[in-house]
Amino acid sequence: MNRGIGNLFSVKNHNFVPMQVTCAIIIQNKSVLLAQRASGHDRAGQWEFPGGKIHPGESAEACIHREIMEELGVAIFVLLLLFKPTRAKILTGS
Repeated sequence: MNRGIGNLFSVKNHNFVPMQVTCAIIIQNKSVLLAQRASGHDRAGQWEFPGGKIHPGESAEACIHREIMEELGVAIFVLLLLFKPTRAKILTGS
């Protein structure tokens, strides 16, 4: 089912759960790397920047190193943190 961007961020009938996450914006030769979500997972087939949830006690930079190694099997060097780590709210439930 294609819910569209408007429905994805709708607050109607959803609970908010605080979660800290990171993502990497990887640029090489004027191309930006995106990862496609695996089948069998929430939002399967959709495209996203690689990244994931920050574990308790883990820094944002350590998280992105771990996530990129887990998802892509490569080590990265963080050139710039674009945003100060903050708490975001995600939608869960229906």
